[in-house]
Amino acid sequence: MLVKKSKREVKEKNQDLLFHKGVSIIITVNDEVNSLKSLLKSFLKYNTHHPLEMIIIDHTTNNNLNEIINQYLSSVFFVHIEADPFTSYVTSNNFAAEKAAYPNLLFLKHDLVFKSDVLPKAVEISNDLSKQTGKKCFSLDQIGPLTPDGASLFCHRVIFEVAGGFSGGGDESLEKLFDSFCESVGGSIKNFFPHVRGQFNGLTSIYKAYNPSLPLISIHVPKTAGTSFRGVLKKWFKGNLLMYYPDISFQEVAHFSDLLPGQCLHGHFNRGKGFGIEQFVGENLQDKVNIITMLRNPFRMIVSLFLYYKYQAPDEVINNSILVDKRPQNFKKFFNGFLNSKHYLFSYLLKSTSLNANNLDQYIAQYTFIGIQEELEKSVLLLAGLLGEKPFKPLQKNTSDYSRDDILDLEGLAREVFVEEYRLYDRVKEIINLVQSGS
Repeated sequence: MLVKKSKREVKEKNQDLLFHKGVSIIITVNDEVNSLKSLLKSFLKYNTHHPLEMIIIDHTTNNNLNEIINQYLSSVFFVHIEADPFTSYVTSNNFAAEKAAYPNLLFLKHDLVFKSDVLPKAVEISNDLSKQTGKKCFSLDQIGPLTPDGASLFCHRVIFEVAGGFSGGGDESLEKLFDSFCESVGGSIKNFFPHVRGQFNGLTSIYKAYNPSLPLISIHVPKTAGTSFRGVLKKWFKGNLLMYYPDISFQEVAHFSDLLPGQCLHGHFNRGKGFGIEQFVGENLQDKVNIITMLRNPFRMIVSLFLYYKYQAPDEVINNSILVDKRPQNFKKFFNGFLNSKHYLFSYLLKSTSLNANNLDQYIAQYTFIGIQEELEKSVLLLAGLLGEKPFKPLQKNTSDYSRDDILDLEGLAREVFVEEYRLYDRVKEIINLVQSGS
């Protein structure tokens, strides 16, 4: 399919700050092109919402939409997708969603006529992912009057991507396509995202609700996709991403009081070395900051640490390590030494008392989000929805695979020793997979 983009003649005020409210309006047009004029005219008459873009899916046989689009270039940024008339609506609308710039998606049939300003309320509902009132998808006629009714679908991009987009054969009408999608993801937001308040798989209050008026701290536990995850945060926060690595004397922020709302601080916080997260933030931590982190299978983390120390770590890191006093050569010897450093993982995370089935979810609820390296793409997708950012497939860097059977046989012993670490890891992984499956 051919994609043509108009010049951005419309300047969106504070576009970066308003990105999470942005709407990509996807309109499917067949040969009844004149109805598109009525849609655009009525929409612009009432609309007060920005930023937005319009993606026109051109299923016409005579390709005469350019004249209509050109009339509105001063008011709207257009993406014109020329689709073969025989291309299914499933294929063309999924393609258009991939090209969307904003986190809120509005799918329309070309014959709609607006009679009110519906986008502000629609975005409020779509972005209300941290409360039980949120909806996965809905028709605009549930908010304001439209003619005709029903040929619209509004949903958050994360919902659309986690659900796998539209599906079905090639002969569905748009009305049927929209109805089938809402039915497939039916239910409220509280059954979809684990960070909401309320019931999730029989448990209460899984994650702490994200507060955008507070800064965000990303705890980088060594060997848990820190480089890859830093790239994700850099794409989202740009110049507002700051580094905190006091163990290698690299600190862009020295004190918590220097951290501002809208900024993200990513790095090592190690209680055992005197710069834990509680020591950095101070008292009343939960009222001051949003906290996210990534976990990894604890045994695989140990294997990765061994490979790092053996082949990559600078001498400065070896000399300052609490795990080794020289560059290790034998994994089993390294592993036996690591068994004596119990709670190594929790020296980086929030302080915990003995984790068990009764208090595990209460511990997790202190975080805004916890991801899993082995489920990095899913984790980034869910975190994007939480932060109101555009999801994308992360580039995984510095990955290692050490699959010798004599080494992997030691994982059973690791589970026996690092009981709490595995309890936390297994529970978070369970949450992510339940969310991905829509359970």
